This record gives sequence, C-alpha cells and structure tokens, in this order.
Amino acid sequence: MKQAVEELLPQWTEIDIDDALELLGPGTVDSRVRAYAVKQLNRADDDELLLYLLQLVQALKFESTASDQRSSRITSSAISYEDSGLGDFLISRAVKNPILSNRFHWYLMVEVADQVMAKMYGRVIYKFQQKIAEVCGVYDRGAG
Repeated sequence: MKQAVEELLPQWTEIDIDDALELLGPGTVDSRVRAYAVKQLNRADDDELLLYLLQLVQALKFESTASDQRSSRITSSAISYEDSGLGDFLISRAVKNPILSNRFHWYLMVEVADQVMAKMYGRVIYKFQQKIAEVCGVYDRGAG
C-alpha cells in the first residue's frame, strides 16, 4: 500500500468535493491520501463548503480514532488530527467567513459533548478560538 500511495498519488487527477469527503471517512488510513483530500477541498467555495461542513467536522473523529487504534504500531502513515490538516483547513476557512465560522463553532460544540471524542474536539475548539482572537487582534494580555 505504501508503494502504491507513493507512486500513484502524485498521478491522481483532481477529484470532486464529494469524492474528497469519502477519502476522509473511516476507511482511509493513510495520512497522505487524507491530506490529498484536504487539498482538494481548497477548491470549494464557502457555499459548497457549508454543504459539507457537518460531515467534515465529523470526519475529524475518524482521524483521531484511526490514530488511536494504531498507537501500538507507529508507522509513517499513521494519521492524527495534526497530520492531515483537516482541522487547520476548517479553522482557516471559518475565520474568513462569519456564516461558516458560526456553523463551525456550533458543530464543534455539539461534537464536544461526545465523551469519547471530547478531548480531540476541545483541542480544535481551542485552536479555533485562538485563531479568531488572532484575526480580531485580541491577544493574551499575559503574553507580554
């Protein structure tokens, strides 16, 4: 699988946004394939992203779960929230659009109620709030 991904992934043509969403499901375990899917999401405009936002927020849990299941056998293709860039992508898009930002916030708040995934979603919420504060010019007073 590693060889197939390394040799074939650069040859893939661009895919539709809904196909990219499928690559972010629980069946895709290679971080490079997931990163490719996130890259394809960059082509979506905000209105199209809104259509898939709930599924994308839920896709974050698949990354965390896949990473946790592989913790005993660490490989270069093991995935985690930080590896795919999905969380960072969603945050960067949400801070640029108030409607997207509002929905992203509330989707995260619903997901953080899941006790199994609360810690991971809490990290995403924290990063999101930090980015909003940065964009709005609000800085930590204790940071100097």
